[in-house]
Amino acid sequence: MQQYLNSAKMTEAGPLDLLDVESDSDTEDLSLPGVLKGDMSSRKTRPQIRTKCVQFSPTGRAWAAVSTEGLLIYSLDDVIVFDPFDLTVDLTPATVKKALINKQYAAAIVYSFRLNDHKLVSQAMEAVPIDDIQLIARSLSAAYVEKMVEFLAVKLESSCHLQFYLTWCTHLLTAHGSYLKQHSSSIMSKLRDLQKSIVEKQNDLGSLCDGNIYSLQFIVSLSKLSTSHEQ
Repeated sequence: MQQYLNSAKMTEAGPLDLLDVESDSDTEDLSLPGVLKGDMSSRKTRPQIRTKCVQFSPTGRAWAAVSTEGLLIYSLDDVIVFDPFDLTVDLTPATVKKALINKQYAAAIVYSFRLNDHKLVSQAMEAVPIDDIQLIARSLSAAYVEKMVEFLAVKLESSCHLQFYLTWCTHLLTAHGSYLKQHSSSIMSKLRDLQKSIVEKQNDLGSLCDGNIYSLQFIVSLSKLSTSHEQ
């Protein structure tokens, strides 16, 4: 029997057809003998998801589940109420209130921002004495400056503590002005919202004060007129 060797298949180790070459590729066929369709030796398993706790809100419009995939919150409302930031197990609303009782105002503000609860943030900020605002504004880290600017922009629209929150704005912008300038491209929208809130308050109070001035001038003129008639 004669063997015809193709010179195109010759290698340094000999003819390519006579070499026992094992493929290390991931696409190697490992199907079982006799199996015509598919690979019966392969197994596909889906990851198991376990739920440890399920709790419903008092209103019945939302519920939360603690699972292996994390904290899952489902709600019928479109507004996101719970959106924590850098949350830990030990951080609760009771922790914020305890910090306020101990007069740890900076820690209470940071905790409330991490819980991202609007009421807790208002409670923590309004508990700060006005003389301590400058010190606490300086002690805030850069991670919370953007959140503080956003909160002040919303709060100035509805709060009656105008001077208090304007004092917060003054000391916050003074203490972190360089940071805000460096990150102006990403925080510009929040700074514009803050400016808009301040300008609206200025216009409202300006028209109110002008009206009061004219009313007072009328009362003074009327009193002078009545005095002259009596004489």
